[in-house]
Amino acid sequence: MALWQFKIVFIPTDFVGLRTVISEQEWNDETWWQDTQLSFDFKSRFSEMLPPLKSWHEDLLQWGTQESDLIEVWIESEKLDSITCRIDCRNPNFDFIRKVVDVAQRLNCKMVYSRYRNVLPSEYADFVHAVFDSPNRKFLEAPAEWLPKLASEVNANDKEH
Repeated sequence: MALWQFKIVFIPTDFVGLRTVISEQEWNDETWWQDTQLSFDFKSRFSEMLPPLKSWHEDLLQWGTQESDLIEVWIESEKLDSITCRIDCRNPNFDFIRKVVDVAQRLNCKMVYSRYRNVLPSEYADFVHAVFDSPNRKFLEAPAEWLPKLASEVNANDKEH
């Protein structure tokens, strides 16, 4: 994943509840789709948002491009395992971002920022503000300032694990 990509994970609202942050244990377990499957045709909806991308793995469905806007869906044993989305902060595609927010609502999911595991706003304007206030976007505006900060996050995370 590129530094300019804001990565979100779609997690069913029933799993998230009223939490504002997903615990590290729950994040590592990734069991949120265990008891929930989609009744809605996400493949055609994602194909309307971005062009399909040939995947490197048979269980991974992808739309978009690796270095820009990207949607990924993992299927394990014919069951949905995860849905993630990367938003390109270099040149934000606001139509795509609006569709991401809309599809999250249609899927009855919360969007969670993968960097800090925090639950993101469900309203479009607030979500856009979160994207623009992220280290992914700030890195583009001031790389000399943000690169050391991002490196220290990686080092701290490595020491914890």
